[in-house]
Amino acid sequence: MKFVTIMMKGMKETVRDKRGFAMLLLLPAIFMVVFGYAFGAGSGGNTPHDIVVLNEDEGTTLSYIGEGGSTNFGENFTKILTNLNYDNSSTHMFIVHNQTREESLNSLMKREIALIVTIPPNFSKSMEALINFTIRDEVTKRIGQSIIERIDDKNSVDSYLEQMTLPVVSSIKSTVEIEGDSGYMEFGTSLPIVQAILMSYETDIRQKVVENTVQNFPEQLKPESQSGGGHFLEISIVSVSGTEQFTSFDFQAPGIMIFALLLLAVGSAGYLARESEKQTLSRLKISLMSSFDLLLGTLTIWSSIALVQVSILFGTAVLLGFHWTGGVSTIFVAVLIGVIAGIASVALGLILASFAKSESQASSIANLVAIPLSFLMGAFFPIEAGGLIQIMPWGQAVIALRSLLTFGNPISDVIVNIELMILQTIILFSIGVFLFSRSRLKAE
Repeated sequence: MKFVTIMMKGMKETVRDKRGFAMLLLLPAIFMVVFGYAFGAGSGGNTPHDIVVLNEDEGTTLSYIGEGGSTNFGENFTKILTNLNYDNSSTHMFIVHNQTREESLNSLMKREIALIVTIPPNFSKSMEALINFTIRDEVTKRIGQSIIERIDDKNSVDSYLEQMTLPVVSSIKSTVEIEGDSGYMEFGTSLPIVQAILMSYETDIRQKVVENTVQNFPEQLKPESQSGGGHFLEISIVSVSGTEQFTSFDFQAPGIMIFALLLLAVGSAGYLARESEKQTLSRLKISLMSSFDLLLGTLTIWSSIALVQVSILFGTAVLLGFHWTGGVSTIFVAVLIGVIAGIASVALGLILASFAKSESQASSIANLVAIPLSFLMGAFFPIEAGGLIQIMPWGQAVIALRSLLTFGNPISDVIVNIELMILQTIILFSIGVFLFSRSRLKAE
């Protein structure tokens, strides 16, 4: 029965460290919350798809069966996409952004939108051709049917034909382009939905025309189901230039760098807690060392580690196939971003070490904070937490690194991100210095 004694000893030792034991239990729960939040748990799976519709339709003037007026079918279709909701839900299926072509291509490259729908100038003309074809097809078919079936009541048919002129049928076809990155999961999800809605739009127009055309015909000649007809609408799927070789790893590599830098919070928190646990800080407090000396020395150590880490991670990513699109100058800026993110992580370590009583507790708390935080910063996949990303230096770092290294944007595009990182890091470090000085460096 010795194993029972060993078991009891182990259980008591584990439970005795209440903070460590709590961290052990909370970490999986925190991950569950993070992934649930990132992937929309609790929202019924109804997540809007971000798209751009470029409506180049010039419109047309309709005149059939007493109806007429200027119509822009491209605008009508855009409104359908904008207002469409999921079944039994008030959640919109799409968020249609109003952007220029240049802006939409830039958003597509950054994976801020799923796809671009371009409605051609002759879209309304092709819908008019569809309407004319359907009217002529239905009328001639009903007349032929009335002759074959020898309908006695010809008056209603003749009266109907007298008040209308069969439209001239043209063969105008329009091609709607759907552009996107075939390697992007969001594009693969949104594409079939847009295709289905577009085909349904053509079918609905045809059905409405059929109903209007035959409403004055005898009941015997009214269709029991929708008739077929010619197709005047085509879809072209275009892979946008510059995205063909874009892989998931290209999107994730900058985020992995920030994830590694966030883990410096674990190391720095454990280091500072160890210095306190071993009474090193107590001995230093009686020397001529100031709080500034300790914190500056610690900051220098971990900033140097951040510099080396960014360099190693970038080189490793390139060797693994990372499609780096920036120039040589972007490497130096990326290293600068990494160092700032590393300093922010040290600041986080200072804050966490202020509340830990031992090295193990500091490491556990730091893991509990740093790892979920890396997911919430969008390091591995895009999430709907824009506000949180913007107020954290690591979120700004992820945005800046992806902009420079993945999307090949100029350095001027990330200046604002770097400025915000510096400001946020200064604030975070000031909080860390204040808390650590009060809890660990206060004179006894």
